[in-house]
Amino acid sequence: MITIGYCTRVSDENHGKHLIKSCGLDPKKIQIIEIVNTGNRSLTNCYNEILEKSNYKHVVFCHSDISIETKQWGNKLLKMFEKHPQYGILGVAGSKQMPVSGRWWETPRKMYGRVAHTHEGKTWLSTYSDDLNQEVEETVSVDGVFFAIDKTKIKKPFNEEVVGFHFYDVTFCFENYLEGVKVGVTTIVRINHKSIGMTNDEWENNRQQFAENFKNNLPVDIKKVFRKGESPKILISTVNINTGMVEQEYILDLV
Repeated sequence: MITIGYCTRVSDENHGKHLIKSCGLDPKKIQIIEIVNTGNRSLTNCYNEILEKSNYKHVVFCHSDISIETKQWGNKLLKMFEKHPQYGILGVAGSKQMPVSGRWWETPRKMYGRVAHTHEGKTWLSTYSDDLNQEVEETVSVDGVFFAIDKTKIKKPFNEEVVGFHFYDVTFCFENYLEGVKVGVTTIVRINHKSIGMTNDEWENNRQQFAENFKNNLPVDIKKVFRKGESPKILISTVNINTGMVEQEYILDLV
């Protein structure tokens, strides 16, 4: 019923067992594809291999350094695809905006999702938006830490011109988005990412490549559609005239 794939530098049988146990589906209907990659292959190449080897139409891609805190997450995820059949890609964090720079997290108020992080003995919840409950928020892209696809709706594989371990997710989502594939964020699956995202020279090079490749398609900004019973929020800031610094911010719900 579901394929789960991930890359790791060292084979980790326990990670596969954790994914199966927390998934909540019949273990006989869960396909785990672990690819050991010591750094000689780009993530796009590895993920295309997972796509080719996957037996099921729903494929989950995730990092090897996460734990999934949601029980029966596999059942819940498949039900989300069933409830929202128009979506081809669902992730746990993403943004409605893709700016000219390619930095999808550039405008925090355009971000959606909730992801816990653990680093140097401390754990915290990164709350990019309210809990979406059983709804999906349409976005331009989702973060690669954890996302799922419906293979029957995907138009583009992972672009292997993207080398290394950065912007594989952004490029995959954006290329499919441009082909009409709907991308969205759900909060029904909660994960703990046992590291924090870091930029480096490779990240910057891939960002520049992305911005150049899609300069004729950027920027993209999906407008928020308010659902029944949902109220818009207004951000009000107070600024100190002497220093020019924002001193206080208030978020108001319009009812």
